[in-house]
Amino acid sequence: MQDNEFQKKYLEFQLLNEKITHLQEQHSAIENHLNELSSLLSSLDEIKKLSNNNEILIPLSNNIFAKAKIGNTEKLLVGVGSNILVEKSKDEAYSLIEEQRRELSIVMKKLEEELIKIVTRIKSLQEELTNKTHQ
Repeated sequence: MQDNEFQKKYLEFQLLNEKITHLQEQHSAIENHLNELSSLLSSLDEIKKLSNNNEILIPLSNNIFAKAKIGNTEKLLVGVGSNILVEKSKDEAYSLIEEQRRELSIVMKKLEEELIKIVTRIKSLQEELTNKTHQ
């Protein structure tokens, strides 16, 4: 392998390592968001069990709660962006969150597939670069 070719492969190796770091950060963010959505779905399941005027605890901060009585449990306010809230039924809200979770799962799977391809290419480059340095 010529020095020019070695430099190109080494540069590709470095760029792929940077890309892996970026993809891992994205993966972690998506995983956190998926966990939040799962928690939200569990909360929606619990709300379905409540009737009007049930007392609930509202989290204000880490381990700090306020007691409150819940009113109408049939409708929820759902943020749609730009600080706009839209009234939805519990089932509509649940379906909306479930759809978001499905879409994020698909994105995560594609991300994982790309990570596998990049890791495979990095291993190949690493072998080629190692063989060149030992010649």
